[in-house]
Amino acid sequence: MKVTTKSLAAQLDLSHATVSMALRDHPLINKETRKRVQALAQQMNYTPNAIARAMRSSVTKTLGIIVGTMRDSFTAGVVEGIESEAKQDDYQCILCQSHDAVEPSRKEIALLAERRVDGLIIQPFNVFNDPELLRLLENYHIPFVFYNGEVAGATGRCVGSDNATIGRMATEHLIALGHRDIACDTGPMEFRNAEIRYEGYRDALRTARIKPDPDLVVHQGWFMDDGAAAVDILFQRKKTFTALVASSDYCAIGAIKALKKHGLRVPDDISITGAGNYWDSALFEPALTTVDQYAQEIGRMATVLLLAQLTKSPIPTANHVVPCRLIERSSTSKRARKATARVGV
Repeated sequence: MKVTTKSLAAQLDLSHATVSMALRDHPLINKETRKRVQALAQQMNYTPNAIARAMRSSVTKTLGIIVGTMRDSFTAGVVEGIESEAKQDDYQCILCQSHDAVEPSRKEIALLAERRVDGLIIQPFNVFNDPELLRLLENYHIPFVFYNGEVAGATGRCVGSDNATIGRMATEHLIALGHRDIACDTGPMEFRNAEIRYEGYRDALRTARIKPDPDLVVHQGWFMDDGAAAVDILFQRKKTFTALVASSDYCAIGAIKALKKHGLRVPDDISITGAGNYWDSALFEPALTTVDQYAQEIGRMATVLLLAQLTKSPIPTANHVVPCRLIERSSTSKRARKATARVGV
C-alpha cells in the first residue's frame, strides 16, 4: 500500500496539515515534531505526490521533449544537451517521438499538456507552414521552443543549425579538392532543412562557376538505406560524378557501402561528405568528412531559451543559429586527374 501523508498522520496521531508542513520543513512546526515526521517518512519510504504538489504550485519542474526519431546520434546529442542544461535548474525531462509526422506531434503535445509540463522543446521538421500547431500550443498556454527547424510565426523560439552553410561548406570543400561533377542527396525536400541545405550546395557551385546539374541531385532521406538508394538512382541515370554531398553521416555511410558493392572506392574513386558529425562517423572506415552541427549546443541553447520564457523574460527578436564547422577526414581526397566514376556503365 502506498504511504501517504494521511497514513503518516494516523500513525503519529497528528493532523494531516501538521505532517504536510513538517515534511516541507515548515518553521511553524516545532523541531521535534519535524524530526518525528521526517524519520517515519524515511522509514516508510514515503515519496511525495508530484502531481498533487504541481496542482498546488502550478509548477511541475518537468519539461517535455518531442523529437522526430531516436534513430540517429544527432538527436541523442540534442537530448543530452537539453537534459544537462535542465538539470542545472532542477528540471526533469519527459521524452516522446513524433516519427517525423504532424498528427503524432499534436498527440504528444496533448499528452504532455495533460502531464502538466512547464514547457516544451519540439523538433518540428516538416511543419514550417502549419498554423494549427502554433494555435494548439497557444491554446494550452505552454511555453515552447522549436529545435532543428524553423516554424513560420515562431520567430525567436527556434534554435537550429546554419543549414545553408552546411550545404555550402561541404560543397566548397569538395570544389577545393578539384571536384567539379559533384552529386548531392539533399534529404527529403518536404523538410525545410533539406531545402535550405540544397540552396547552399547550389550557391557554392555557382560561386565556383560550375553549372548545377539537376541530374546529379536526388532527394532521399537521412539514413543508411536512403544513401544506398541515392547511389542506385545515380547509377540508373548513368551520370559521371567524382564526389557526393550526403544529407547526413548515416546517409553517407549507406552511400559508401553501396559504392563498394559496385567496385568503387571511397575516396579514391568518389569523395563523400556527411553532415552531423555523429558519434560513430569517425569510427567508420573510411572516417567521414562531415559538418559538425554541435547537437549538444543546440539542445543546451533550446533549454536556455525555454527556461528564460518560464521566468517571463522577453522572447528574442530572431531565431538562434548555432554555427557549424567542417571536419576533414579520410572520406574525401583530391580529384584524380582522370575522370573516376561513370556509374551505371
